[in-house]
Amino acid sequence: SARTEGRPMDNSGLRAVTDRDIEMARHLDAFINSYRNSPASRRSVASALTSTAKRLSRNADDACTFPWEGLANAEVFDASRRNLEEGTEAAGAYAERGGVSAATADRYMAVAMAFLVFLARRGFIDWGKLEAARLNKPRIHRTKPLGRRLLRSEVTELLAAAHRQPNKPKAARDCAMLALLAGTGARRSELANINYEHLTDEPPSVYLPRVKGGGDRTALIPRTAKPYLDQWVSIRGASPGPLFNKVLKNGAVEASHRLSDQTIWWHIRQLAERTGLGWEPTPHDFRRFFVTDLLDSGIDVLAVARLVGHRSPYSTQRYDRRGPEDLRHHLERLDIPSPDDLEALLDDDPTSRVNHDVNL
Repeated sequence: SARTEGRPMDNSGLRAVTDRDIEMARHLDAFINSYRNSPASRRSVASALTSTAKRLSRNADDACTFPWEGLANAEVFDASRRNLEEGTEAAGAYAERGGVSAATADRYMAVAMAFLVFLARRGFIDWGKLEAARLNKPRIHRTKPLGRRLLRSEVTELLAAAHRQPNKPKAARDCAMLALLAGTGARRSELANINYEHLTDEPPSVYLPRVKGGGDRTALIPRTAKPYLDQWVSIRGASPGPLFNKVLKNGAVEASHRLSDQTIWWHIRQLAERTGLGWEPTPHDFRRFFVTDLLDSGIDVLAVARLVGHRSPYSTQRYDRRGPEDLRHHLERLDIPSPDDLEALLDDDPTSRVNHDVNL
């Protein structure tokens, strides 16, 4: 029998793989790969389904073996959402950690519902059974917007931390990544997909393939970000291939090694720890900085939407992180005549004062 460190393995939780499991695995793979334009979304969806399956099955099932079709029942669907949040005994091995937050439970069940709809479209479950559960489709409850505003001073601190790195090629690369994130509003997955041949000098711009939602776009590069990019290119070289590469400890650049979007996030976390910001900005916070800073500069939301690659200005508005103080600053620009102005006007035109008094 199989043994680990001289002791027999516990096979009590194992069971034979069924034809249904194999079919479900094919459906699951097709569902995850339907998010073909976003590797981050594929990871997030797969993680949500796995966590949901393990929590609701007392750790007995994974995403392939979990009976997803059972969630097509409205009562079961609603009870499952409560179990995720409350961390009841149904969570099994996860019970020690308690339940998940309301927002996380909603997100897990929203992904589960999307998967159920996918299964119904492929004929694996009955649309009629699913319809009642769809009426209880969870809504994401957010008491405040996700993320926070990345201040200009904080962007400066992050750039300074990158520039101070003793490994000069790595310093130049990280500065270029930060400058493009802040200067174009690109997502980390879009940044990771950039090749050298995607750059254009006149006008300074970068072609972004495989953007979120499908398609592509060209992002303009501001003059303040261009020097950081030029310095990195002078070290990297002008060979085709990934723009942002792995840099070894000795400063050598591995031209064929593309940094993944997760690695880009990891580098930003490392830089944030060196600055002492007191919080951990994400790559997407640079996108919020890009939108908020442009709106704060007086650029209209339609122009900002085009610059950031949003199809709708309503999406752009969700990235606005200006607080009450910022709005107050703009409000004070409103020029309404003061009582003193009115008195001065009446003094300059005595007939106005006479007419005013008569009317009173």
